[in-house]
Parts: sequence; structure tokens; C-alpha cells
Amino acid sequence: SMRGLSLSQPLPSEVQLVREARRGLDYARNAGWKAAHGDVVLFVDDDVEVHPRVIHFVREAFARDCEVHALTGLVLPAALDTLAQRVFEAYWGFQRGFLPRLFTGETIDREGKKWVPVWEIGAGACMAFRRTVLEGCGGFDQRLDAGAAGCNGDTELWYRLLVQDFTICYEPKAVVFHHHRASLSELHRQIFSYLRGFTTALLISYQQFRRKADLQHLTHTLPLHYLRTGAKALRRRFHPPYNTWPAETLGYAAGWIYFFRTRNKTPYPEPSKPIVLSSPSPHPLVSVIITCYQQAHYLPEAIQSVLQQTYPQVECLVVDDGSTDHTAQVARQFPGIRYLYQTRQGLAAARNTGICHARGEWIIFLDADDWLYPAAVETQLRHARLHPHAALITGHHDKVSEDGSLLKNWEPAEAPTDTEDGHLRVETALLQGNYIGMHAAVCYRRAVFRYLRFDRSLRAAEDYDLYLRAARLFCIHSHLERIAAYRLHKQNMSNRIGYMVQQVLHVLRRHHQRWPSLQLQVPYAAGKRIWETYYAQELLRRLQFPYFYGKYAFSMAELSLCLHRIPRAFLREVIVKLLQKSHHMINSAGLARKWRRPRVFRPSWVAAYVPPKGKLKWGDLRQTRPFSARFGFDRGRPVDRYYIEQFLQHYCHLIRGHVLEIGDNTYTRRFGGDRVTRSEVLHVRNEHPGVTIVGDLCQRLPLPDGLLDTIILTQTLHLLETPERAIAECHRLLKSGGALLITVPGISAIDHDEWRDNWQGSYTAVSLKRLLCTCFAPEHLNLHTYGNVLAATAFLYGLADDELSTAEKNDHDPHYPVIIAACAIHSSR
Repeated sequence: SMRGLSLSQPLPSEVQLVREARRGLDYARNAGWKAAHGDVVLFVDDDVEVHPRVIHFVREAFARDCEVHALTGLVLPAALDTLAQRVFEAYWGFQRGFLPRLFTGETIDREGKKWVPVWEIGAGACMAFRRTVLEGCGGFDQRLDAGAAGCNGDTELWYRLLVQDFTICYEPKAVVFHHHRASLSELHRQIFSYLRGFTTALLISYQQFRRKADLQHLTHTLPLHYLRTGAKALRRRFHPPYNTWPAETLGYAAGWIYFFRTRNKTPYPEPSKPIVLSSPSPHPLVSVIITCYQQAHYLPEAIQSVLQQTYPQVECLVVDDGSTDHTAQVARQFPGIRYLYQTRQGLAAARNTGICHARGEWIIFLDADDWLYPAAVETQLRHARLHPHAALITGHHDKVSEDGSLLKNWEPAEAPTDTEDGHLRVETALLQGNYIGMHAAVCYRRAVFRYLRFDRSLRAAEDYDLYLRAARLFCIHSHLERIAAYRLHKQNMSNRIGYMVQQVLHVLRRHHQRWPSLQLQVPYAAGKRIWETYYAQELLRRLQFPYFYGKYAFSMAELSLCLHRIPRAFLREVIVKLLQKSHHMINSAGLARKWRRPRVFRPSWVAAYVPPKGKLKWGDLRQTRPFSARFGFDRGRPVDRYYIEQFLQHYCHLIRGHVLEIGDNTYTRRFGGDRVTRSEVLHVRNEHPGVTIVGDLCQRLPLPDGLLDTIILTQTLHLLETPERAIAECHRLLKSGGALLITVPGISAIDHDEWRDNWQGSYTAVSLKRLLCTCFAPEHLNLHTYGNVLAATAFLYGLADDELSTAEKNDHDPHYPVIIAACAIHSSR
């Protein structure tokens, strides 16, 4: 039996009969809480007598602490008249003491690698839950308890809640009186059911959470215990407490059989429709939770990106997950930042800690090594206002290198829809791959975490697990605007490819096992194949681009994955690397022919060796199509970016004060650092993330004269119809002594994508100087050309800069410029 309680309304007095045709106590429990209307649902068994004030004490416990999500009460014996009742109370009783206790996810952490005796929390004869928690976790596993496995539907649910960091309270004031079995035969049947249910529940928990301690307890601890207990029972002629030993051992064996017979049975009822949350407020507070472990050197950049948001109502929380570096000192340097410390518990637990302390109506999670674009929060809330039914707003991101330079500017083909049947398509898209990609690109309604929490048993892919569970309960709106930058470096968790494959496939398998109806939409084998192919391609990239990823040691499992999913591409790359290695060894040994150019041909623009006509070896270059149609972004860092960054590094001392950059402020943050007091981003489109000024540089911008100290104008001038007006506008905006740092393409391909219709042409050093001299004094101009014929050829073919040596890139030939750069200083004439 059950009852729905509301924390804000008078106690209900009516009784409603809910019929459930299927056999099993947990079917009845699930039917009961779905029919209830209260905020809190109290369950009591049909073989107990309820204390008159039990509902009052249950409601009081939930109202006293909003972080209590479930409750168990004190279960006392109603009678102790027979031997069976006394034996049960002495060795199997439900009483857990007379002091209140709280159980959280740290209960599991304290046990470490040991088995967690969840039954100590209390008995299902008197238990209560917030309705939102039952909706979020799916309810009781219908394979367990009376009428099915026999018992332990309650303890399996408590284990699930603890893993997700929900808090369970033991409240001894909530008292019920249980009628124990009167005869020994009934007692033995009850113990048999208990052990069958206990074994099944522990196998189900291991299947979901993969804690080795659970499997060890089942396969090692319990068999040894029953062997020893059996020997004692024989010696003592099965007197109490050993007369239940046969029922225990038979129940233990029956639990294994029952689990394998019912492992593919639907565990929880399907959610009927998406949960609709109340409409958000027009100007909500947004909480950004930064989780950090041993990344104090990245943390300032992450915090600054939160403090520089264009949306004003933002709070920032830094959750330190047991770091031993100077994370605390870094966080406390920023006023207004709330710093929280916890012992090392993992990323999922750190995020759950942030949820408990956040005050915002919306929550964004940011890792310490990443950052948000300035308009990230404003962009997410704009989409939230347009889609008020959405509980999650997901955007996209850029991938950047360790030093902050853009690596890959990618666009997904489309975003899944968010209509009522669209929420199923979102889940289908997630089952075929994590299209979201970066957790900071997701904005959650805080109310979502009344239903769901991060699974602390997962050390990776915990965000993917939450997306899958949220997609079954809520509407999700996805858009294509970039919200954040994801930094790639050697310490990324995603660099552990083999471990990530294992974790992602575990999450995928678990989701299919929890909801077998998904097999009709996307079979597990199809999702597994998609994920394995994705990670095999990630491994191939680590082999292709050691510049970005460093030397990567492949494990046998990772080699097997590549050979299984992408055998041709992987073997081809391995052969190329082996040939390069052998060629290098031959050259190092002095066995290869060395061409020496005559002394008369010392200038760098004369080739070291000119092959006779007809003897030229084109090799891979003999084709009319480039290797990359995106300037080399899809192979690594383009060649022209190497020269742009070399130029900006040379003039980094001029990047200071109030700085304007076009498109984004990556170079401002990277080369300006602490010298920059304010960063502006100019773009012609309002929806572009991070933009602070919308306008066209060829027209007058809404900024006063002499406002800026520096303007960074990289690879933009050739896209403008009237570049002379743009130069005049830059001159107007600069202070006296301010610097214009400009780069333009020299020898270059034409963009295939976004800017193909705006491409006006390329420049030479002469044409750029003539243009700049219309506003800037010639004596205050410094022009530079970067590149040579080899670098230009590599750039045209779309090669990455790490495919050329440093010496090859730094041999600058003014006749073959890849880019032309200039530093122009504003002076009052």
C-alpha cells in the first residue's frame, strides 16, 4: 500500500484503489506512485501496522531538509509469541537503531573497494520518496521483490540513488510494526525469498555499475560464508541461528538462476510523455560550476571567461575535487567566486556537489581547462526564451590547442528536433553518438536535477549517461551556435581512448538493458559499431598528428579496435610511418645520397638541387585536387596560422589595454594576457557566439574616436568590398600610439565554405603598404612577408604546418609570400 503526501497542502483523507494486473510487488509499487498526486510518496507493506503519527513525521523530515530525497523508518515487531518470530527478529530483523542517520554517495566512497551493505539503510516496510526522484530513476525494478525474485526491490533502488548522489534519511520517529511469520516453515520460505531476491539484486547492481566488490561478494565471500556456516550447522544440529541455512543456500542458488532467466525483462515502466517544467523567469540567475582537479594553471582563464559574460546575472562556483596544487589560492584571487573543496571523489561527484550549492535557475558545467565565449550565457538564454518547454539547451563548440589556437572549425549537418515526438529523435541521435560533444555547451534547468544526478560510479562518460537519461524524460532543444572552446592537451581524459571506449559502451549497453524498447529504434550493435568507428578514427588522428597529441602508445585493445573498424586507413598510415622512420634512419646513418649546392647558389630562393627535365619526381603532389579543401584545418594547424601566430608573438607587447579583434578573441587572450583590460569582438552577425559589437568595418561602428589601444585584423581585409574604408575606420578608432596588427593572404586558395562569396583577392607587400599609407604615416609602418615556395605549395595543397620542418617554414622568400603582415602605429599628424 502507498500514500501520496504534499508538503504544502492539508493531509489527504480519501483512499483510492489502484488495480495492477501483473503479478509482483514492484509492479504494484510503480503503479501506486504513478497514480499518486503528492510531492512525497510513502510506502508501507500490507503486513504492518502503522503508527498514528507516521505521516506527520515523514512530512516533517522532508520539509526540514530539501536535500533529503528518500526516507526509511523504524520497523518494530508487532508480536514475538513464537520461536519463528523470535528467530527472525534476532537474526533477520528490520530494526536499524533509534538515532537518525543520513546516507549519501560518500557512503559508497567510504567503503572503497568493499561491498556496500545497502540493507543497513532500512526496510521497505516503511519508506518514502520524493516523487521527482522516482520519475527520474524509473522507479522500482519489476524483476525484484514479492511475486518475482522475492525481495530487495527497495535495496536495489537505494543503491541506485546513492550512486547518483541522492540523500537517504533514516528517521526512527516514523514507526511501523511488522507481523513476522509465525511458523518455522513460513520463516524458511521467507528466508529463501530474501536470499533469492538479494542475489538477484546484487547481480543487477553489478550489471549496471560494474563494482568489482559486488561480484566478488557473490562469487567468493558468500560461497565461503555458506560453507563455513553449513559446517557449524551440522555440528550444532541446525539449532538457531543455523536452522535457516538450507533456505539461505537454496535461495542464493535460485537467485543466479532467476537473474539469467529474467535479465532481458523490462526493469522499469516506460515514461509516458516528456516532463513539462514550469516556465522559466525572464531574467534568471545562471550558475556556472567549474570543476577542477590538478589544473590550477588553466583555472584563471576559465574563471575570466565566466566573469566576462555579456549576461550580467551569473554566479561562478569552483568545485575543487581534492587537488594538491594551488587551486584554492587561484580561485580566491577572484572576488565573488564561491570556492568549494571536497576530498577526491571523481568528476561526477564534484558536479553533484556543485548542484547542491548552486542558486541559479539555469546551470552550466565548465571544466577548468576549457572556457566559455563571452556571449555564451546570453545565447543559451535566448534559445531558452524561444523554446520554453525545453529543459536542456545544447549548443556547439570549437576545438583549440593547448595554447588556445583554433584547431578545427566544424559544423554538424543538423541538430535533432525538440518536438514532443522529437525528444525521441534526440535520444536516437544520442544512441548513435554524442552529437553534443562538450559538456560546457549544455545549459540545464535546475529543476532537472530534482529528477536526475550524475552517476558517481562512472569515471568517464558520466555526461553522456545523463544526456541519455534526460532525453527519456525531458524535451531538449539543440542549436548550432558555438558556446565554448574545448582545449585539447595531453592530460585530457578523452586521450585515454581505450578507457573511453570501455566506459561509453558500458553506458550504451546499460541504457539498452534498462529500456529494452530501444532495441526497436537503434539496436545496441548499431550504436556500438558507430562508437567504435568514431574512437578508431580518433586513434588514427593521434597516429597522424603527433604535433597536437604527442607520442601515443597504443594498447593491444586499441590496435585491435583500429584493425577491426578501419583496417585499410590504419594499415596505410602505419606503413607510411614505418617508411618515414626507415628513411630517417638511413639518412642518419649517412647512407643516402646528399645533394650539396654550389657555394655560388647560397641565396635561400635558389633550390639546393634542380632535377634535369624529365627526371622530376612528383610523388603525392601529382594530382589536380588538394589534400584538404579547408586550408588544412582537418589535418591540423594550417600553414598560414603558423605565420600569423609568429607575427603576433613578435608584436605581443603592443596587445594591451582596450583591444578589438574580429570574429573571436582567441589571439587577444593568448598574446595579450594580463595586459588586456577589455576585449571586444566584432562580427557582422549577431548570432555568432562571443560577439560584443555587431557591425561592418567598412561602415562607421558605434564606438567613439580614439577608444582602442590595439586592433587585431587577421585575414579579414580581403573579404571587404571597400578595404580603404576599413583602414580609415581602424585609424579613427585607435588612440594616438595605438597599433593596428594586420595580416592578409598572399598565395592562397579561395574559401569553399562560409566566405567564398566575399573573397575579393589576395595582396602583395606593395599593395598592402599603399593601402595603409592612405591613413598611416609610412615611417610608422613595419611590413613583413612570411613563407617560401615550399610553404606556399603545402598551404595550397592543404597540408598542416607540422608536415614541414621549422627550418623549411622559417626560410622566408619575399617572392612567394603565404601571408603579408603589417604593424601600423597611429600618430597625430
